[in-house]
Amino acid sequence: MSKRKNRNKNRRGFNNTRKGKYEKVNTELGTTIAEDLKKGEYTCSICCDTIDRKEQIWVCIEKCYALYHFKCMKQWYFQNMKKLDNFDTIAERDKKWPCPTCRNIYCGKPKSSCFCGKKKGNVPLTPYFLPHSCGELCGRKRKNSTCPHPCNIVCHPGPCNACPAMGEEKNCYCGKTRYQLRCGETDSGKSCQNECGKLLACGKHFCKEICHPGACQQCSQKEVQTCYCGDVTELRLCGSGVADLSQSSSGYDSEDDDDEPEIRTFSCKEVCGRDLDCDNHECLQICHMGKCKPCKYDIDLIKTCPCGKTKLKKGTRTSCLDEIPTCNNVCNKILPGCGHRCTNNC
Repeated sequence: MSKRKNRNKNRRGFNNTRKGKYEKVNTELGTTIAEDLKKGEYTCSICCDTIDRKEQIWVCIEKCYALYHFKCMKQWYFQNMKKLDNFDTIAERDKKWPCPTCRNIYCGKPKSSCFCGKKKGNVPLTPYFLPHSCGELCGRKRKNSTCPHPCNIVCHPGPCNACPAMGEEKNCYCGKTRYQLRCGETDSGKSCQNECGKLLACGKHFCKEICHPGACQQCSQKEVQTCYCGDVTELRLCGSGVADLSQSSSGYDSEDDDDEPEIRTFSCKEVCGRDLDCDNHECLQICHMGKCKPCKYDIDLIKTCPCGKTKLKKGTRTSCLDEIPTCNNVCNKILPGCGHRCTNNC
């Protein structure tokens, strides 16, 4: 095979890496590089010559995993540095240059190393390991993966293989079944394809959709609901409105003792009309949640005559129906609208 064919063969693998097909070329790229190195057919894309087993190499370990003669990479580095106007004054760590293949940016002088980067300089050739492999466990962190485990195979070319360990068990969306993925595998959740069965927000019916992400939809069934004052009933979506449980611990009492307590969920926008605690007057508020306000004529609320100047003696009134006694003083309250004071007697 000619050098040009070798070069094109290697570049096809790196182009796939640049396109982001990491999963597809993960194992294939490393295997291809290893086979070419064993046969002495791997080509440095700078000088277009094959890389000998004993030669020092530079590896694009951060992105495309291409290999180059170390001497070629040093020339590449200095060629790029000549383009910088302030080359002599820039700190070494700030001298940036690109990989010839993938254009990934590196800083500082290139250094010869093994595939995993542990062994710097010349890597001894042994009959037991691939040329340019240090023979130690790779230990690199897997890219594009949340796997916390370091690579556990011997120093190798190309990207690290997927982690062989299994991740933790997780629940499907509805929680009825459990599943397990490979460690580091992207997980956006799984559907067990069974009926969801979660209790809906209405608190009465259950979700009949197939196991799904996110919250269940609103209950689609309809039911007869009563307004807060009890005068109006309507056919409304189950679970709609705001239930008022303030009248008692179990809701409004039903007229039929055998029925469940009545739950009221909406306002009819009409006058409430419920009997007040005094049993003599009705509530004049618009249909509302909660208990009605106390009777405004309650004996415990009325402490003075109408103008407020004279306190009522205890026992003067025994019911909210009793007339509020007046005094003989001038009222003197501020009249609404004009701001003048009332000149009538209390």
